Amino acid sequence: MMKNSNQLILILDKVDSFDKTKIIANCFDYFLLMQISFDEFCELSHIVNQSFITDLKALSESYKELNNDIRKRLVGSGATEYKLDKTYDENTPFDIVINVSKQGRRLFFIMNKTYEKNLENENEEFIKELMNKLTVY
Repeated sequence: MMKNSNQLILILDKVDSFDKTKIIANCFDYFLLMQISFDEFCELSHIVNQSFITDLKALSESYKELNNDIRKRLVGSGATEYKLDKTYDENTPFDIVINVSKQGRRLFFIMNKTYEKNLENENEEFIKELMNKLTVY
């Protein structure tokens, strides 16, 4: 626990905005409720500390509707990531897009205090997918 306390102090020492402390506090609440691990808490805190507060506010409003400039800035924090587009065009062999990462989506749900509901939906989808696979065999 002492290691976690020291890590928390280091995380909070890096914060450059009071609004970011609120986001980190929300993440810490989910850690205390054992909804996320301490490592996940540290990863989310890194995203918060490495991002502009305006970009985090935009992310909290809708991770699906982020403009490209915000998506580019969030790549360095880990909230977004480069992916190859799955669509294939004969003239362009591939297209690179910037998607919100798993941790970016997790942060979105935590900032909106809907993380538990999202977990339930993910579990339901996983169970449906598993049941579909089992019926095939």
